[in-house]
Parts: sequence; C-alpha cells; structure tokens
Amino acid sequence: MAASAQETPTGEVRTEPAVPAKFACKGKNKAGISTKDGQSIDAMLISLDATGVDYQEKSPIDGDVKGRVAWPLLSAASANAVIKAGVDPQSAEQLVLAGRVLQALPDGGAREADKWYALALKADPACKAQVEAARKAPPPFPPALETGKVTRGLAKNNPEAWQAESGGSMRSAVGEAVGMTNQALAACKISMSMNQNNLFVLYSDLPEADTKKWAGRFNSIYAGMSKAFGCSTANIWHGKAVVLLFKSQEEYARYLASAFHANMAGSAGVCVSRSDGMVFIAMFQDARNPDLEYVLYHEFAHGFLHRYNARTPVQSWANEGLAEFMASRFTHANHSETQRVQNSVDALKKEGSFEDFFAAQNIQGKHYGVAGDITRMLVECSPQRYGAFLGWLKQGANADTALTNSYGITAEGLVEAYGKRIGAKGLRSH
Repeated sequence: MAASAQETPTGEVRTEPAVPAKFACKGKNKAGISTKDGQSIDAMLISLDATGVDYQEKSPIDGDVKGRVAWPLLSAASANAVIKAGVDPQSAEQLVLAGRVLQALPDGGAREADKWYALALKADPACKAQVEAARKAPPPFPPALETGKVTRGLAKNNPEAWQAESGGSMRSAVGEAVGMTNQALAACKISMSMNQNNLFVLYSDLPEADTKKWAGRFNSIYAGMSKAFGCSTANIWHGKAVVLLFKSQEEYARYLASAFHANMAGSAGVCVSRSDGMVFIAMFQDARNPDLEYVLYHEFAHGFLHRYNARTPVQSWANEGLAEFMASRFTHANHSETQRVQNSVDALKKEGSFEDFFAAQNIQGKHYGVAGDITRMLVECSPQRYGAFLGWLKQGANADTALTNSYGITAEGLVEAYGKRIGAKGLRSH
C-alpha cells in the first residue's frame, strides 16, 4: 500500500494514505442502496473508491442502467452495508479504504470504521502504519456543510400555492396548450408528429426510432423526479407538459422565436414555465447535441420546480443548480469530476468572487457547474434541510432568509463553506 509524507507548518512529518483508485467489486455483489433522501436502488455493484460507488440496476423501461452514488448521500449504516457487499475481505488495502470512508460519515461511522481497520490488520498485520495514517487522514471527499440550529418553520398557508384543479380544467389546459403549439409550428412551417399519454404531449420530427426511445423515458423521468421532490406520482402539471423534440437547432430556435419571442440560438434546451401553470419543454438532437438524456433531465427539473408547491419563481442560482444536480444524478454523471464543473470551479477560483451569482436574474454560463456543485453540497448535508430550503424559496424568501431558516447559515456562510470545499480561501460573495 502506498502512502505519502507531508511536512506540516510546524515541521512535523505526517503520513497520509494515498487515495486509491477504483476497486472492482468481484463476483455478483448485490446490494440495496438506500439514500438519505429516500431513494432505494436494487443494485449490482461494479466498483467503489474513496468518493462513492458505481453500480448497475435493471430498469423495466430502460434496461440495464449504470449509476453512481457519492458516500455522503448515504447514512453510515447504508454505506457500511454497501461496502460489506463490495469489498474483497482478503484485501487489506480495500479494508483500510472502507474504514477511511466510514470514519468520515456521521451517525455511527466511526464505530464501523474501527471494525474495518481491525479486519485490515487481520488480513495483513504489516499494514499497521497505513491504518494509523488512515485514522488521522482528512475525509477522502469534500467536508460536509456545517449547519446551525433552525427553530423557525414554514408558514402553513402560501398565497402563491398552486390550487387543486378539476378534470375539466385539466382537459381545457391541454387543449389550449396543443392549440398554441400547433399555431406556432404552422407559422414556422415545421411539420411534427404529435402523441400524448397521461402526463405529456410529445411533438417530434426526429426519426421514429429516436422518438420512441425518448418517449419511453418520459414517465420514468417523471417518476424519478416525483420521488426526488417527495411528491406523489399523480399529475403535477397544469393539464400536461408539452415536450418538443426537433431534428435541428435551426428549427428549435425558429420555433421558440415564433412561439415565445425568445432568442435561444445558443442553448441546447429550454423550459418555458408560464405563470398560469403551463410548461413547455423544447430541445433538439443533431451532431452538436447527440444525446438528449442530460438535457431532458435538466429541463424536466425546471418544469417540476415551477409546479412544486407554488408559482413563486426560484432564484436563478438555486434553479439552475437544482437542474444541474438532478441531471447529473439521474444520468449517473459523476458531477464533481466532470470537466464542465472543474472549468466552472477554476473560473471561480481565478476570479475570487461569485460576482452577480446570487442576484442575477439568469446566472452566467460559467457559473452553471458551480451552482450544481453547491446544490450537491446542500443535498449531501441534509436532503430534509434542502427540502425546507426550497420551501422557503417558494414562499418568496431571499437566499439569506431561506438558508438561515433551513441550514442556520447565511449566503456569506455558504460561500465560506464552499470555499473550503474547493480549496479557495477568501472567496467573495459578490
């Protein structure tokens, strides 16, 4: 096992274990993965490392789907069960890694870590130095957000809350949305097929096989979003959500200019959320945007957030951050390691300031990765607190109030915590 030696400012030489690469999980390692926010995954483990676990699950809709879960999204008990199913009990290196991961998790992780370190020493008595180094090492993943005490709860009644709708109202909304879409497409001279199910109206001029592929994903995406938001799987939409899949960016931009007077030429997808509750989602698939899955989840998250609890708009940094986090999580992208996030973080560290991040009506493109990573930090800290945070935003609270009432910190405190996460001291909030 490799280790690295570092000299501290006081001259002390401290040995820290090198963070190992991924370990393949041998054999058929089945495990039930239960996340803090209530997701249950019947998984076949593929590999694990210091920051999370890769897995494969069978989806009745999409077939075999690969995914990844970061350790901070699991309780210590759940992480311990996953590790027990995945590690090689004869590998001291893997057993030391198990201990290091668990000791970084709250709610009993340290007790379980001691057991794994004992197993490592039993497998290889010569690894004593590595065990001691692991015990003293910092967490192998970013530190959790430190929160304060919260005593204030959400108001019981929100005047902006969406009201329950009758069947007649829902059918009328669908008819109006279809009529608007047909009129705009006719004005653009764009011909598209139209199909609908109980939740969506789909327009597409993609090849038939691609149309069927993406249409088959809609209800599974909806079910995943419902679970993540803590909603029932009943129809959250005002009528149905209208989704348009274009074969070219030119058609996509032309339609949006005609239907909504919007210049979206540089975007890959858009969610138009109206104050009356209607949701229109549009995107295109061509050589510049070959895989719609990430874009679908991102835009569906915007639509879901619009219809979540109340019509009150959510500030851009929180809105885009949630959409980025949802898209990366459900498409199983390892968000913290993507180049886009790293470029976003590098730009922030170079600037030393969030600039207009917390106040902008629409955050800058370079800030999308940071917004998603901040959301990941908030969710990993506590999915329940994050739900309360969204609830406050939906009641019209600003960032400071929402953060104070849900996490016990201010926006300045969030900036300081994120600076620690990415190794950037002295970050400014604006």
